[in-house]
Amino acid sequence: MIPEKRDDVICREEEFGAIIFDPSAGRMHKLNTEGHDIWNLCDGKTDVDTIAKKMAEKEGEDVEEAKSAVEAFLKDMEERNLIRWH
Repeated sequence: MIPEKRDDVICREEEFGAIIFDPSAGRMHKLNTEGHDIWNLCDGKTDVDTIAKKMAEKEGEDVEEAKSAVEAFLKDMEERNLIRWH
């Protein structure tokens, strides 16, 4: 499955990661640096396995550990209606 962030969600990079603003819900969400990296990979082209591999390489983690973290993050973003799936 391939996640894609919504086009109308605004992302502002910060020292700690990022703040994303959902204009339709009028809500802001704070992302740490790892969450921001995953968010940036939700481009509608990169599948979950590839995102997990990239995060594992960047963080020096096992791919399965990274995949678990990526899936948890994406589930949270989906529940907040900030991403869609292809």
